[in-house]
Amino acid sequence: MDIHPTYSYPDGLDKRPPREVRQQAVRGAGPLRWLWRLLLTAVLLALLVAAAWVLSNLQDADPAPRPAALLLPAPKLSPERNAAYALMGLNAAADRDAAQLGRETQAVQTRLGQQWSDALSPADRSALMTAANAEIDALRGTSLPQPRDEPWRCDELENDCVSQVLAQADALVQQRQSVAVVGARCDALMGNTAPVSAFAFEEVLPTVWYPAVHLAGHIDNAALCGRWFRTAAVLALRQGRKEEAIRQLSRDNQLLRGLLAGSHTLIATQVSQSLLRLHMAVVSGMVLQDRTLAVSLLPLLAPWDSPEAVARRWVVAESAHAQGAVLGVARDPAEAPVEPFNDAQPQWLQPLQRAAYWAQRYHLGWHPQRTVQLMDAQALAMLTDIDQGLPQALAAARQADAAVGTADAWRHLLRWWRNPFGRFYAETAKAAYVPCMARALDLELHREAARLALNAMQQAVAPAERASWAQQQTLSAPLRERLAWSAGGDTLTVRTWSADLHGPAPQQSARDLITIVLERAKAG
Repeated sequence: MDIHPTYSYPDGLDKRPPREVRQQAVRGAGPLRWLWRLLLTAVLLALLVAAAWVLSNLQDADPAPRPAALLLPAPKLSPERNAAYALMGLNAAADRDAAQLGRETQAVQTRLGQQWSDALSPADRSALMTAANAEIDALRGTSLPQPRDEPWRCDELENDCVSQVLAQADALVQQRQSVAVVGARCDALMGNTAPVSAFAFEEVLPTVWYPAVHLAGHIDNAALCGRWFRTAAVLALRQGRKEEAIRQLSRDNQLLRGLLAGSHTLIATQVSQSLLRLHMAVVSGMVLQDRTLAVSLLPLLAPWDSPEAVARRWVVAESAHAQGAVLGVARDPAEAPVEPFNDAQPQWLQPLQRAAYWAQRYHLGWHPQRTVQLMDAQALAMLTDIDQGLPQALAAARQADAAVGTADAWRHLLRWWRNPFGRFYAETAKAAYVPCMARALDLELHREAARLALNAMQQAVAPAERASWAQQQTLSAPLRERLAWSAGGDTLTVRTWSADLHGPAPQQSARDLITIVLERAKAG
């Protein structure tokens, strides 16, 4: 017997009983239902992961004492003996005492650091800096002008500045007259009579480290003194006064050696190293003009502070600087290292940047104490690597950025789980030190190469025999591997450590190669 009731359906409609229709609809909706369940599960998992991340990133680490190896050394020179203050005030008005002005300027900077407190808003701090700069300008008076054109401003690493100065000597004499007051101060700084003076220099470090701290206030004027001595040497050579040329180059050498030995911060060290390379380019260029100078100028290429000793100093100073910057952000969340957004970035990235900014403002994933301790650990590891030799430290730093294997993926994920913004800050700073180590090694390569070239010119080695002669000399392994001679033996080139960082890409600048010309171009 048919137990189903009888229905009357319009034409074209499903005439099956309603239960069968519903069952088929449920069966048809199965894949869609599973899809919704899967999506809901993924959302719940994401929320759980986000909640776990938030909970694990709420609490910063407790403050810890700084490692003894990273403590800055106490000053060795009194302010009265330290030439750094005279360099700070070198280009002050003619009626000012340069050293006294330098000490007064540093006092203003120290007071600014002491006023950089938690209670001040960013606007208040900006006003403090404006007032400090105005006070320094008033103390300085009208700054003395400097020439802006060649031949005074000539890049010795990319140009034959010795020949250029010799060809434009009259113009250079006029340019030097415009900086005669500064030049006289440079002469007094190095001693007006002795061939080489005892130049006592130690970089003045801030007593309070904060994000906007002013560093290496001496360095621009030190570069000005170096240019004053080098141009005086070339002009003396043009006039046939070889002893005076040697004396001026010796002053430049003593100045730059003192700067390198007394530098602590990375910026002061890097500029000192660059100035020494400019100095060596002029030494080589002057011997190219007059080979009898080689004997007297070779002592200027004697070893200076080892790259390892120099690197240890700036690692310690950079650690102090990083601590001041990170804890300064902790005092004022508005100074978080990630900006809210950048109009130049893609539109889809701006919400992520804004989220990162606000997270850092409220220390969510940005732990200042944990970041400082991470950077201290990185600095200690760098010091350990440097003790094995700077080439080894450079190799270790480059390998640290290599891709990790699958087996290590979870371990590295966990490292970035807590304090990701702080770790990003630390890793970015660490990566920036790699080219700095390479440039320090470039300086030593340049010194060895310049000595080799001067010895070849002093011994009158024939151009065609220089390559074989060089193989018989006592050379470091890096120089032996990297040097090359031109086909005629007229030019010595050395591939730098910095060039290795570029890989197989074309040379980025003339500084990627150390080029020393040993034969003057023949006329016609």
